[in-house]
Amino acid sequence: MSVKGTKFWDSIFSLIVKSAAVAALGIAGLHARKLTPTSRAPANQTVQFQVLLPAQNSDPLDQLIADLNRSGSPIYHHWLSPQQFQAQFGPSEPTMGK
Repeated sequence: MSVKGTKFWDSIFSLIVKSAAVAALGIAGLHARKLTPTSRAPANQTVQFQVLLPAQNSDPLDQLIADLNRSGSPIYHHWLSPQQFQAQFGPSEPTMGK
């Protein structure tokens, strides 16, 4: 799906921010692959990190994003709640159990 303009990216950002369970669309993963550890953290140091999982059902997600931004769509600007987004596009129970 090729969409240009800030309106599209604002919608993407809004969807991600509204759902705590949503992983970024792989962008952070691309950068993380380039990182090289330089040393081990001290045993008494707390290390914080995030695990990013890709959204499930990417084709329906692409369609939803397009429909949310198309003014003639019956769901134009009818954003999903975080719970709705999680149910439709969040990681599956087996994925979360790994």
